Amino acid sequence: MEAEKRTCHYCNAEQGSLRPVGRFIVDLKTATVDGSDKQVCQSCYHKIIPNLKNVEKEKGLATRVKKMINRVFC
Repeated sequence: MEAEKRTCHYCNAEQGSLRPVGRFIVDLKTATVDGSDKQVCQSCYHKIIPNLKNVEKEKGLATRVKKMINRVFC
């Protein structure tokens, strides 16, 4: 019986195998994406996770601005 292969949520790179681009051994990390935990390789982790955090910050800022405008004009 084969063990389940763990893969990156974004690029489907397998845990412990050589990544075709960069030629490094894939090491998966757990990252919270949209409220659920996903397995992400180190390359995608450094590319995608900071972008997701920036989007969350922008959403928070937009919400605060909308609330302030509503307080002033309503």
